[in-house]
Amino acid sequence: MRKQILMLLALLVSTLALAQSPQGFNYQTVVRDSNGNLLANQTVSFQIEILEDSVTGTVAYLETHNTITTNAQGVITLVIGSGTTSDTFANINWGNNTYFLEISIDTSGGTNYATIGTSELVSVPYALNASKVEQLNGGSNGQILSTDGSGTVSWIDSVDSLNSTFSQLSSGLSTFNLEVIGDTGDIFTRLTLIDVLDEYVYGYNDDTDDFLVINVSDPYNPQVEAQLATGITIGFSSAKSAGVIVGNYCYLYSQDGFLAIVNITDPSQPALVSNTTAIDADVEAIASDGNYLYLVDDSVDKAFTVVDISSPESPVILPNTVSGLNMDSNNASMVINNGYAYVMSNETDNIDIIDVTDPLNPSLVLSSNLFGYYLTDIIAEGDYLYVLDEDESLLKIFNISNPVSPASIGTLSIGGTPQSLVKSGDYVYIVDSESDDLKVVDVSDPSTPSLASDIGFQRGAFGVRVQGSYAYAQNQVRSDNSLKVVNLFNSTTLGVAYDGTLQTVQDRDEQNLTGASLSGTVLTIEIENGDATTVNLSSLADDMGNHTATQNIQTNSNWISNDGDGEGVFVDASGNVGVNTATPGVSFQVGENGDGTESRANAWNTFSDRRWKTDFQVIENAVEKIQAVNGYYYKWKDKPDTSTQVGVIAQEIEAVLPEVVSTDSKGYKSVDYSKLTALLIEGMKEQQQQIQALQTKNSDLETKNDQIESRLSKIERHLEITVKLSSVTKN
Repeated sequence: MRKQILMLLALLVSTLALAQSPQGFNYQTVVRDSNGNLLANQTVSFQIEILEDSVTGTVAYLETHNTITTNAQGVITLVIGSGTTSDTFANINWGNNTYFLEISIDTSGGTNYATIGTSELVSVPYALNASKVEQLNGGSNGQILSTDGSGTVSWIDSVDSLNSTFSQLSSGLSTFNLEVIGDTGDIFTRLTLIDVLDEYVYGYNDDTDDFLVINVSDPYNPQVEAQLATGITIGFSSAKSAGVIVGNYCYLYSQDGFLAIVNITDPSQPALVSNTTAIDADVEAIASDGNYLYLVDDSVDKAFTVVDISSPESPVILPNTVSGLNMDSNNASMVINNGYAYVMSNETDNIDIIDVTDPLNPSLVLSSNLFGYYLTDIIAEGDYLYVLDEDESLLKIFNISNPVSPASIGTLSIGGTPQSLVKSGDYVYIVDSESDDLKVVDVSDPSTPSLASDIGFQRGAFGVRVQGSYAYAQNQVRSDNSLKVVNLFNSTTLGVAYDGTLQTVQDRDEQNLTGASLSGTVLTIEIENGDATTVNLSSLADDMGNHTATQNIQTNSNWISNDGDGEGVFVDASGNVGVNTATPGVSFQVGENGDGTESRANAWNTFSDRRWKTDFQVIENAVEKIQAVNGYYYKWKDKPDTSTQVGVIAQEIEAVLPEVVSTDSKGYKSVDYSKLTALLIEGMKEQQQQIQALQTKNSDLETKNDQIESRLSKIERHLEITVKLSSVTKN
């Protein structure tokens, strides 16, 4: 029986929630036969092995999943760690070893498994190792954290003055001390936030329907970096957002039934990809889990829709929807967590919970009035759902470890009119449009939330996002449509005094530098109050270990080298990096042409995920292209390296496969040898087809030859008989 080869797509799509450390992780695949056809509604069996240290290592864990039926799209979803096994998944020591996942399958649903792939587990299940510190308490005053080198972390008493000093001082580094340090001013007509990523806050002006990028690299002076007309009617003024960012793209929905896509690869120059993808009108909420968008509308059918964005610029609206949701207003919110969508509307007393573990077939699993009335926002993380109830001015916390049976576990009265919330670490940040403040709530114990800090704003705080040490809040009132930057923690840091002791010091000097000059090895620094100080650079020595830069480092056309005598690493004005070359012509260059410079690595990985690519075309006539080029022995002209080289000629390659050849500013050409692999793959496949055709032809010729030989044998026997008969007749 001919073996079927399966194509496995979308491996290890997500981990299970790790609060309380569930022992397992998700595995989803599309099953196809050797012709690329989906094996839909077919019973199959899987064998899962986790191997220790190598692809041929000891089996640390083995389980089977028998008689699993693919769905209509050929998809199966397993939880590795929940199959039939005699091993214990929890005994895998994720913290000490590397592990490899080996998948085997029997497409007939039996136990005759065939191995189809083995790959290293990079990060997904290793989060299970975090369970070792789940029970770690707060420790005692003066204690420090210690590890035994095997992944176990514990508090110990400090036994030396340095550790003791550090543990006492460190308590002053993380206390909340909210302070508004940056403000764009009243420059928007109606700002709504989408997200904050790195040095940029993304949002839109829902009065002008413009997409906005705000540069917050200097939190004291946030500035609009870019403004882009979307060409759609966004027109939403709630705290919730009509946009979501996935990778390098922002997706925004409009009131009149269109989806706009903005490319934010370069935040300073966002580009409108399209704004014509038709979606349901009256969409009220949007969310994403990375590969899919989820939309909820307030139209007649009140539907939940899934959009495939695996090709980011060509979204595909999937046919299966969930209708009849409790949507009755334009102030809705939705969050995706552990394979479930939680949808709320502030005019209803329900939250709808939708199972999206199979995004192709979403299903409503619960519509509950447990959560309250006139809700304004929800977020979810791990096993917990956080809900703002405007009617009762409460933060409500629910345990959703079993999504079909949520349980209320904690509440906190926060007063006013809470509008939006976001979670970061052990804290939930809430903005209130009535009491006009930002509240910080400690939810390290979800059953007993407590207010940690708050700060007042001008009236009209409607939305908030948090990243690192800063919160970004939107104000939406006629006299103050602005973005405000809030420093969350006290402005002290750990420093070393002149006597060598550790002290907490101010991390922001109010005196600005006004000038600096260098005379020989003496550096003179001037500050704005007129004072100056000199530093003899030749006397400086640094034996304080590693340092972390807090600002850009300018080399001023100098080398970074071991002995300071030239050569080493060079960065030019365009950001190109050169190793042993001061003229890198590309993003990263090692040495100069023909100088014999070698570079080595254990691996060099190239971006190649299907989700980043489009417009696929198979290379045709690969053998013909390969035959048009030659492999050569050669030597460099007038170069330090005089050894014999092996390679190709760029001009010959350019004639048949120009995509792998680049030309620098001086007209010299180079070849990306790694990309030739694609040509060789297709060439081998074409040759294999030719070989198979010749094998078939040869087999046919052998059959015909056998037939001819058989006929000749019969003729020979017939002739022998004829000769004998003739001889008998003569006698």
